[in-house]
Amino acid sequence: MNEILWALGTGGVTGGVWVAIVLFGRLRDLSARQRELLDDRQHALDALEAQDRRLRQLDERLEFVQRMLHPTGRPGIDSERHPSTPAPGDPS
Repeated sequence: MNEILWALGTGGVTGGVWVAIVLFGRLRDLSARQRELLDDRQHALDALEAQDRRLRQLDERLEFVQRMLHPTGRPGIDSERHPSTPAPGDPS
């Protein structure tokens, strides 16, 4: 009877060690993959921020050009009207 309990105990310990080895290996693989994913995410975020900065610069340049083309008028309202089209309420 003692031999059976000893065999079961030894088998349980051995099985537990093998399960731990497999789980720790899987945990190590997942940890490495998580680091890769975090690096990829950081690169994508950096690229997105660079595009955002570039878009803001282009927007500032566009506003500057609009101010240069329409120094006294409001850009977007009067500029969309064709030059030969009289403004509403204009007697000419």
